Amino acid sequence: MKKLVLAVLIAVGVTFLVTYTYNQSQQETATESKIALNYITGWKDGYCEGWKFVKGTDCPAVPTAEDCGECPNTYKAGFSMAFKAGMKAAK
Repeated sequence: MKKLVLAVLIAVGVTFLVTYTYNQSQQETATESKIALNYITGWKDGYCEGWKFVKGTDCPAVPTAEDCGECPNTYKAGFSMAFKAGMKAAK
């Protein structure tokens, strides 16, 4: 009987640990997705603003966001890189 109770407690403990670990990885993935979305949004806004800065007209289709490598994946970083790319493309 003691072995059965011990086996049940171990099974419950293992189940709890697996579930907790799975939830943590899902939260980290969701956070990474939000950060990437901010970078892409910044890229789209920055490219159009860079184009408008040079041409003064509405921007054409925005190209796919460049990989920033080691830069922070923030709205500001995406905007800054895209602003420069938009200005370069407009010249």
